[in-house]
Amino acid sequence: LDRGAHVLSLTLLFLVSGTTQFVIFVGSGELSGLWTASLLACIPALAVVPVGTKLRAALSTNAFDYLVILAITVAGMGLGVRTFF
Repeated sequence: LDRGAHVLSLTLLFLVSGTTQFVIFVGSGELSGLWTASLLACIPALAVVPVGTKLRAALSTNAFDYLVILAITVAGMGLGVRTFF
């Protein structure tokens, strides 16, 4: 894939999985009272999209992939620490 299509596929992957999780969590009551905070948390996430666009232009596809995997790994480790410790 070219760079634009690659980033679009990653964006759609996160959009679809995040939207699905949000709907399931709200429907099951997991986010009772927190769904507005969850929606408000989208504002800073969307605000840094231009940073990602500039970063994408400055890095190769492999380096960008590495950073995405690193970010997901750090987030997962943070969730693990919060869950088990």
